[in-house]
Amino acid sequence: MKLYPKFLIALAITVGLMLLSVFYIIWQADKALVERQKASFARESRLLIDEVDRMLFERFHNVQTFSLSLGDIEPGKLAYISTSPEMIAKLNSLVVNYQAYRRIAIFDTDGSLLAANSRNAQGRTLQGIFIPKQ
Repeated sequence: MKLYPKFLIALAITVGLMLLSVFYIIWQADKALVERQKASFARESRLLIDEVDRMLFERFHNVQTFSLSLGDIEPGKLAYISTSPEMIAKLNSLVVNYQAYRRIAIFDTDGSLLAANSRNAQGRTLQGIFIPKQ
């Protein structure tokens, strides 16, 4: 065999190995980037889930505290107690103190609105709540 065909074969093998090594390096880098991105997504997801869990936990305890603040209520007396000016003032103070709420409302078991706060956290008067009958 002459030298020229041997050179072409060696050159083709060398170029092939170089291309193969470049593609292998790109494949490994892509795999590493994907794994790093997956880890980042997992970390962010855990942080978001933790934040939502804490917020739900706080809201749950706020509801428990609010219901305890009403005290013992005899059956049928909730509508009377919730429409009092003291209850509206208590709802307004809860909105000011917690700053997480814009509206706090009390509904009966039939879904009728009994009371709602009348002021926001900055002390401005809010419009009334309209709840359509279903």
